[in-house]
Amino acid sequence: MGAHQKHDVLMVVVCDKWADEARRRVEQCEIASHTVARGKQRPKVKTVHSH
Repeated sequence: MGAHQKHDVLMVVVCDKWADEARRRVEQCEIASHTVARGKQRPKVKTVHSH
């Protein structure tokens, strides 16, 4: 039983690390999408010429 409990604790630690990594990735994605949105709002020279 002791070995089984140790395994469960390890799984919890791995899950916590994975959750932290996922949260960090989501934050980076949000930052990237905000940057893209800001870039779209700014009129680019190419778009002005193509119209």
